[in-house]
Amino acid sequence: MDKSGKFFLSPLSIRIAGAVIGSAGFFLIAVNATIFGTALVGVGSLLIAVGEN
Repeated sequence: MDKSGKFFLSPLSIRIAGAVIGSAGFFLIAVNATIFGTALVGVGSLLIAVGEN
């Protein structure tokens, strides 16, 4: 948290979180083929894209 009270997340941490969420989604797709796993892969991909910016 910086002096203004806002949280600062580094781009690397955002990309790592996206990769972890995406890999959990791939695991769910492999085990159950659920729509929830597909949603997790999508969210993980978006986080990786945001972290690249």
